[in-house]
Amino acid sequence: MGFGNSSRWSLGLWLGCLAVSAHAQEGGATEATAGPQSFWVELFSNPVTFLLLFMVLFYLLLIVPNYRSSKKTQRELEERLSNLKKNDRVVTSFGVHGVVAAINSDSGTVTLRIDENTNAKLTVNRETIRAVKKD
Repeated sequence: MGFGNSSRWSLGLWLGCLAVSAHAQEGGATEATAGPQSFWVELFSNPVTFLLLFMVLFYLLLIVPNYRSSKKTQRELEERLSNLKKNDRVVTSFGVHGVVAAINSDSGTVTLRIDENTNAKLTVNRETIRAVKKD
């Protein structure tokens, strides 16, 4: 779903107002008829049902899309790390920007050149690389 966070919140608020309105209308109609109620009317006249319904909607609209997008981002990063090569521009998890100077696959480390003028190098674990910049 392509909704932003504020749109999701307003959608949930709108659905909540709609459900409360429907609940109020059903309650008035069933009290006036005073006949036997069907299973669905009794189910939706219970406030706990609406609480559970909102919890399910919250889960489906907010938590599941965020989980899926984070998994997708993680897969893309793993793919880029597996294709990492010399002279790629990277950013580490602690904010250091550098260029890959050497890759040691046996120990799982990457040597980054962080300064062109002084040729300063820094060796980091491969897992600390959080972004591979596209050139």
